[in-house]
Amino acid sequence: MNLFNFRFNSVIGIEISSTAIKLVELSQVGTNFHIESYAIEILPENFNKDILIDTIRRVVKRAKPRTKYTAIAVGGTTVFTKYIRLERGLSNEDIKTQVETECIQNNKSLEDIYLDFQILKSNNHIDVLIATCQKNTLDDKIKLIKQAGLIPKIVDIDKLALANALQLVIENNPEINNNEIIGLIDIGATTMTMNVFYGNKILYTDKKLFGCQQLTKQIQTYYSYNYLQAELAQRYQNIPDQLLESFKTNMTQEISRSVQTYYSSHKSDKLSHLLITGGGSSIPNIIKPIYTKVGGHVSIVNPMASMSIASRINKTALMKDAPTLMIACGLALRNFDQNLS
Repeated sequence: MNLFNFRFNSVIGIEISSTAIKLVELSQVGTNFHIESYAIEILPENFNKDILIDTIRRVVKRAKPRTKYTAIAVGGTTVFTKYIRLERGLSNEDIKTQVETECIQNNKSLEDIYLDFQILKSNNHIDVLIATCQKNTLDDKIKLIKQAGLIPKIVDIDKLALANALQLVIENNPEINNNEIIGLIDIGATTMTMNVFYGNKILYTDKKLFGCQQLTKQIQTYYSYNYLQAELAQRYQNIPDQLLESFKTNMTQEISRSVQTYYSSHKSDKLSHLLITGGGSSIPNIIKPIYTKVGGHVSIVNPMASMSIASRINKTALMKDAPTLMIACGLALRNFDQNLS
């Protein structure tokens, strides 16, 4: 399974999370990107495989994309990524041998994994990004996508898809320079992940068991809602003030701890910007308490701010959802990445 080399006329990026299916379809005219379609479908609590397949079908039906070609992401403990530095002048076969040796040294059985690597350009050396995934994990996800009626054509690592979307954000934000160190806080349903980027390289990753599902459960109890009703209440910001303020305080504390943990091992690598993405980015008025606690430049990230939008898309809804679409957007962007040919 090739994780990096691909190129098609059009693909849809689909993120399958623990709470929702998110779809983004992009096209390109010159150097500009155009949003052809997008949709989000919330998953019920304790869903099974059949419900998951049905939800993927519903999100496709709702978005009405022009293609069935699909880019998907894998992540978690079944994924391994690492940068290694090699001397220039090595043949592709020598590089492949070095990559396989690195995987074996990291206790990766070559028979059980899909392995790919990407050579990054440098003046004095070769940086190689290694990516592996357990075969059974990827095979299961590919089978799932096929059963939903789609054609899987691109596989990426979730945090590399985030990095790809982040590069577009940096290129189109005059306040951010490409040589700055960026902290990206992804606040999901059950976990909060802080990835620190320098260009397209990931310098640091920290994951905490904290997410928006805690707030969902509190809304359920407060209103006597079922899970889906509570998820919708959170999405449309129908949140009791006392629950909202308590969650914002807890979220701010967790972000502060992640930043402090980063600085404990990277004292000289100062964060220039702290960008917030994921479901937690939709929490009302979250920037001020984070700024007060952490300081620096804090903002909600929008990977689609520079893109044109198809007339059939509700622009207001899209701009509200955009910060939660980083991975799906990054997956769709992979089809146009000139560095991955």
